[in-house]
Amino acid sequence: MFGAIAKFAQKYRVAIIIFWAIASLTLFFTAPTFSEVAVTDESQFLPKDTQSASAVALLKEKFTAGQQAPAGSGTIVIYDAGGLNDTDMQHVQSLHDWLVSDNAPAVISSVTSIFDNAALRQALVSTDQTTMIMQVNFSVAPMADTAVAAVKDIRAYMANDQTNMSMYYTGETGLVQDLFGSIQDTIAKTTIVTIILVLIILLIIYRSPVAALLPLVAIGCSFLTSMGILSYLGGAGVKFFTLAEAYLVVIIFGIGTDYCLFIVSRFKEEMKNSEPKAALLFSMRHIGPVIAASALTVIVAFLCLGLSRFGMNQTSGYALALGIAVTLVAGLTLVPALVSVAGKYLFWPSWALNLAGRAGLAGRRRETGYQGTH
Repeated sequence: MFGAIAKFAQKYRVAIIIFWAIASLTLFFTAPTFSEVAVTDESQFLPKDTQSASAVALLKEKFTAGQQAPAGSGTIVIYDAGGLNDTDMQHVQSLHDWLVSDNAPAVISSVTSIFDNAALRQALVSTDQTTMIMQVNFSVAPMADTAVAAVKDIRAYMANDQTNMSMYYTGETGLVQDLFGSIQDTIAKTTIVTIILVLIILLIIYRSPVAALLPLVAIGCSFLTSMGILSYLGGAGVKFFTLAEAYLVVIIFGIGTDYCLFIVSRFKEEMKNSEPKAALLFSMRHIGPVIAASALTVIVAFLCLGLSRFGMNQTSGYALALGIAVTLVAGLTLVPALVSVAGKYLFWPSWALNLAGRAGLAGRRRETGYQGTH
């Protein structure tokens, strides 16, 4: 079976490479952004028989009119170590006026500050006169897209202030925004660090840029394809936690690198005794069952997370199992196709240096009349 797959990959190597390239890039550019369709609210993954979930379901059933998620709120903190002076107060007044104007985000329902009620000064201004707070209430839930956009607008407005005082936005909606940003930053850093480390390790092992880039191409196609499929599923209503993307980066790059190492290393060994075509067929016959068994074991393990009552674990298990399945298919088709195209040049320049060394050794032997031992 695996020999037949290897022959198929060799025969249609160009078509396979083009297929994977088109599929991964198409999914990457056409699928919705995973962060937009994924869920950041952990409460949505609670089992339906918990008290919280049961209460929400009962409220929706019995109070159908206007039963929505509670509105969100936020707090603006204004600070000046030297004390809030008249200039600071003018800028804070400008901020307040903008928040209650028609130019502010429409989801802002009310603002509570000393400019609305001077009697609140003792509660909203610190005793040392260095810190002031301003309450901003929203008409939508803190996880709503409009609330997230409103927080961005408020922070952008405050960032344009050029005074010495500092202004911060926190509270429910602020924490959600920071959590979302932290998750995206984590995913970006994880991806970059993983790619760099994998590339360094492959360069150390093979001492060839071609052999180091081949796994990255295969793994990259696997990752883009997996994320595209998950994004479409998320857009269709399947709930995935936002951090599933970070998990998938580490899993696919780790396991995908192992699969590529197994295939390429065996191919390199067989190249010593046979031509590239025969070496690749022999390698896939022996390594194909190994990586297939390994992948199926990991897939079953991740699918076992489906037994968890917590929805976040369930969906993460399904997402990771899908990623491993796509990586396995790429390992059995795309990797041998890439190896077949590269052939003996896969290990350049170490391959070329080895040939030059062998040619030089043979020449010296001819010059000296050395025939070797028999």
